[in-house]
Amino acid sequence: MTIRSDSFMCMRRLQSLKLNYNHWEIKNHTGVFSKLVSIEKLELQNSFLPLVNSTEHMKQLGETFKEAKMPELRELHMERNNIKHITADDFHVFCPLRNLKKLYLSHNFISHPGIDPSCAENLDELHLDNNSIPFLSDVMIKVVEDLPELTLINITDNPFVCDCQVDNFYHFLKSTILLLDVEGLKCVAGYPVSNVGHKIVDLHVTDFRSTNKEGPSNPPGSTTSPREHPLAAGNERFWEITDKS
Repeated sequence: MTIRSDSFMCMRRLQSLKLNYNHWEIKNHTGVFSKLVSIEKLELQNSFLPLVNSTEHMKQLGETFKEAKMPELRELHMERNNIKHITADDFHVFCPLRNLKKLYLSHNFISHPGIDPSCAENLDELHLDNNSIPFLSDVMIKVVEDLPELTLINITDNPFVCDCQVDNFYHFLKSTILLLDVEGLKCVAGYPVSNVGHKIVDLHVTDFRSTNKEGPSNPPGSTTSPREHPLAAGNERFWEITDKS
């Protein structure tokens, strides 16, 4: 799909824009949002060409946001865009959106998310559900705990690996004051195998042990990789949505 750079030139009062389920190539169209000075909600779910590297998409999107600024933007939806990496450096894409409060990165393939706190000073909600996250790193935990406005982080339906690496993550889940569905976070893999299927917060810290030489285990008879996207196998709903693209 082609969106001309002047497509929204006369829509300065537009407050909500949905561009979901399109195959949009951003290259050479970085000025497309530059006149949307009143936009408050932007939806870009499953919006990019699937054959183009998601890293390149994010880079181009960063240039688009930088040029547009969109000072009133409060809510951004980026679900189902095959995003694999959101490190603290990658998070600079969102730096121009100084007043962003709700960021949706659900249903991607992010495994080790990061945030640059200087680009998220007003962020109130962060949605990372249905990704490929085995646990939150110590750095990520500190960042989300220190963000001044953050009240909610959604990390449900991720393939959590419950072994000795999740010790700090476990303590974070037990003590955080953030709105977080801790009851919905279950071990998809781990060592020992008996951890699998349990709610993380129902386990004891002594239940998390070092992995054996073969790494985290799955339930007997399971062939799913412990870090495989939880919706990538045996889930008809995932394939139905993917087929829309």
